[in-house]
Amino acid sequence: MGKLYIRGNGVPKDWAKAEELLRSAAQDGNEFAQRLLQRRAQWHKLSPMDAALGVIGSLCRMFETSAPHIRPRCMYLDRKRRRELEQKQRALGHAENDFEPQM
Repeated sequence: MGKLYIRGNGVPKDWAKAEELLRSAAQDGNEFAQRLLQRRAQWHKLSPMDAALGVIGSLCRMFETSAPHIRPRCMYLDRKRRRELEQKQRALGHAENDFEPQM
């Protein structure tokens, strides 16, 4: 929970609340919380990796919401159309399962 308050993921940034939660966890023996408390001077700094991931995440969300849905290039036939094509093939003299293999 403390890390969420440090970064503001899903909750407002609150370093005092983060420190309180991390101290409680560190007293219970949580090594991760102890390491975060040792690095508390770096909490306000944004690492280059965090910045890059933030930009990539924003771009992904932008493309998901603005890009039109692209249909695959494969040809899909609904049952009605497939049945019509099979009837035409049988009328032309083809056997029931006489068709070219699909790639």
